[in-house]
Amino acid sequence: EFKVNGTVMKYYILGMLLFLCSCVSHDKYENAKSFSFEDFPVQKELVGNVLEFDSLIMRPRDIFVSDSVLVVIEMGMDKLFHLYNLNSRKYMASHIIRGNGPDDMLSPRFVKGKNNVIGVCDMNTSKVYEYGLTDFVNSMKPVPLYDAKLEATPFVGVIDIDNKYVSSTYGENGKQFCVFDKTGKRINQIVDYPSSSISYTDAEKRDAYYANIVGNGKDRIAVCYSMTDLIEIYRVDGELLNRIHGPEQFFARFNEARDGDVITSAPEKNVNRDAYFSPCSDGERLFVLYDGDYVDSPDNDRSCSYLMVFSWDGKPEAQYRLNDPIIAFTIDGVHKKIYGIGMIPEFHIVEYSF
Repeated sequence: EFKVNGTVMKYYILGMLLFLCSCVSHDKYENAKSFSFEDFPVQKELVGNVLEFDSLIMRPRDIFVSDSVLVVIEMGMDKLFHLYNLNSRKYMASHIIRGNGPDDMLSPRFVKGKNNVIGVCDMNTSKVYEYGLTDFVNSMKPVPLYDAKLEATPFVGVIDIDNKYVSSTYGENGKQFCVFDKTGKRINQIVDYPSSSISYTDAEKRDAYYANIVGNGKDRIAVCYSMTDLIEIYRVDGELLNRIHGPEQFFARFNEARDGDVITSAPEKNVNRDAYFSPCSDGERLFVLYDGDYVDSPDNDRSCSYLMVFSWDGKPEAQYRLNDPIIAFTIDGVHKKIYGIGMIPEFHIVEYSF
């Protein structure tokens, strides 16, 4: 029979308590309000409806919906934009050849911010295009209403707000985002990196604070970070209005790496987690996917089962659990529909009502 005396047991318990305390992070963001899963007054499971079209959807990268028209970007096909009717579930048209020609594109992403036109940025050429929705649907070869080349290369995506374009430019001059007028001229650089108790080098900071942005269509921008569960809300001029950290309060950990004159950074193994992705807005509220999985986990499939909803003051409003996880989505605020790109077991479009 094995016995443990009181002194040994006391030190064992003390050691376990110290170990558990050491596992709790005491790092904090400056001027951040913490929140948890329990702070969402609405918590609901949404059951999705997989949309079956008469033409096969392959590997969509981005998605746009206006009224009954669904447009997806398919990078692996000869033409990039593919249109479907949501009512009839029928294929409508395909546009824009993938290539280097004067009317071609290489790596388009939808510009978030307007539903009455289709905004697109070709990330390879830094050119922004705006198409009339009717022309894009009905013409064999749609012609943009206008286009503009941004003076700085966009890093993640572009949003349209207050008659301006805003895009991440990978930490140029220590600022996260550039503001452009509609001719593409850079008119401002906004948003410092968040201040926290963690010390990052410049290279580590740029990678640790990878983020996506979206606007409310009027005067506010939400910055949703992908490797720390942090959301910041700013005015278009860069004034910070709110910084919220949650629901699990984790941080990104990177280490700088040098190869001669080339300075990069690499994530620490087995400690980093995926946070927020694909933010959208219906004008009144902020919608964003939340993951929470460890980046290096073999079970991490890049899909998100949580959709979080916040007011534009940063107040948690709703937490939706999706039965069919998605990697990106868009919102039809008029009909209260969410259209997402799912990839389990294969790529598909799923519709949720909220």
